[in-house]
Amino acid sequence: MEGVAAPFPEVCRCFQRRTYAAPAQSSRRGTSQGPLFDLKAAASAPGSSLIPRCSVYVQELGIGEWLVIWFLLAFIGAFTNAAYNVGVKFMVRNTDPLVLAACTYVAAGLLLFAASTTAGLPAIGPSFLSAVLVTGTLNVVATVLYFRAVRTTDISLCIPMLSFTPVFLVASSALILGESPSSAGIAGIGLVVIGSYVINITGRCRTLTGPVRAMLGNRGVMSLFLVAFIYGISANYDKIAVVSSDPYFASGTVFCFVGGVLFSVRCLQERRLPAIPARTILAFAGIGAVLAVEAAAVNLAYTMAIVPYVISIKRLAIVMTVLFGWLIFKEQEQVQRLAGASIMVLGACCILLFG
Repeated sequence: MEGVAAPFPEVCRCFQRRTYAAPAQSSRRGTSQGPLFDLKAAASAPGSSLIPRCSVYVQELGIGEWLVIWFLLAFIGAFTNAAYNVGVKFMVRNTDPLVLAACTYVAAGLLLFAASTTAGLPAIGPSFLSAVLVTGTLNVVATVLYFRAVRTTDISLCIPMLSFTPVFLVASSALILGESPSSAGIAGIGLVVIGSYVINITGRCRTLTGPVRAMLGNRGVMSLFLVAFIYGISANYDKIAVVSSDPYFASGTVFCFVGGVLFSVRCLQERRLPAIPARTILAFAGIGAVLAVEAAAVNLAYTMAIVPYVISIKRLAIVMTVLFGWLIFKEQEQVQRLAGASIMVLGACCILLFG
């Protein structure tokens, strides 16, 4: 769950290629014989079960409308991701982080279960439960780190660290699978590193190593750096969970698992049920709904365009979060943070599109 905003932000990359990949002779950029036409053919093919009604949309929409819709869905995913970050930042200042995370995750999970059941419950594969247990456990750790970081650190400073997730994915592929990144991928990694350096430049950094020391000395920034690393691992198991069911059911299951574990931990710590005011419950439900909308929008976009394209648009959430941090929370040093975040997003897109 990248940035704890969506359960499968990086996860469906291999899954997407498996289900909808263009033939070898097709152009990667979606020309008249490229991925978009192959996506349509795959969605219309007998036995396609990811989105059962997708073939209807394929027949009714022209290519122009198809492009507009997937772009808008990906953009909605980016906006709601940024809105989720803002909502968490606003609530976590005066709310128990574990209770906030648990309630919003369960709310989002229940909404995604409802979305999944509209087309009928999916067939569950044999690897589903094990994948959920692994990615759920990893995401419990990532969620705790995320909420604690957002509570104590400017979101315009810590959230951009999630751009390191594709860097870790490339690194893990090189170490485990022996896959070497392309020159564009290496350039993207360099941009992400440069962007993280720029973000940490402050008036107090008077040496070249000052931003590096500032980054290493900031617990919130390093926590999100670790979260990005965790997402680089959990992405593989998220993919297995999706392939073994469907995106909404898998998302809802992981959300409810993480929320249930966090709520149980808090109950055990306090040896009683936490007191939650009624108005706070409504706020939790609202943030959970934003999280569910993000997951639904991005997963629908995955069915209409190849995943690197969708994720590249969704990366705008990082820049939006930096802007919201300035406009809503009056966070300082926005010029270098916005510049650094933009460089990191550009680097992440290079990795996703060309790496």
